[in-house]
Amino acid sequence: LAFQTKVEADLAATMQDVHDAGTLAGEVQALEAGALRAGHMLGKARRAAAGPMAAGLLRVIRELGMPHAQLEFRFRPLESAGPHGLEEALIFFNANPGEEAGQLADVASGGELSRVMLAISTVLGATTPAVVFDEVDAGVGGAAALAVAAQLSRLAQSRQVLVVTHLAQLAARADHHYKVEKRLSGGRTLTEVRLLGEHERLEELARMLSGNTSEAALGHARELRGAVAGH
Repeated sequence: LAFQTKVEADLAATMQDVHDAGTLAGEVQALEAGALRAGHMLGKARRAAAGPMAAGLLRVIRELGMPHAQLEFRFRPLESAGPHGLEEALIFFNANPGEEAGQLADVASGGELSRVMLAISTVLGATTPAVVFDEVDAGVGGAAALAVAAQLSRLAQSRQVLVVTHLAQLAARADHHYKVEKRLSGGRTLTEVRLLGEHERLEELARMLSGNTSEAALGHARELRGAVAGH
């Protein structure tokens, strides 16, 4: 009788497993259908936002020394639905007229990539507490350099912005100026980062502008600092 009871329990458990498998298969199908619906809705929303966002980015990018730049979002289907939907969004970019657009990571130089990042940070108003730009001034001068400096200054009102630059127009807009230099100590090369005082800052701006700290160069640096303060 005990053996019979055990066998009946085992049989009942086996039949329950079959029933559960059928139930779970139905639940899986329902969840897959829901994921597809959500993925299609997400894709539709992405495509609706892509055009206006690309236009907003282009307005900023063209102010940053790339007047002929082109940018658009393209979407590539994924093999299966994932946490980010049914496709991945790609940025296609072209900085020069007559050239074919390619994926941003493949065709943009370091300076171009930094400026596109600056544009994205500006347009999206991202909540990242600190952003770092290196070579954001590459290939930029004159009015475009002033535009980049102004854009960085606006961005710095809402988060910490660190900029590695050799361009005086950018350095002059900063709230603080650190000098990075190498020196020999005990037969080894060390890198030192030092916060500069106001006079040291003027000297560095003068070197950026003229390569020396003559009175004329220092005067130009003071004029640049004054223009920034007045702005």
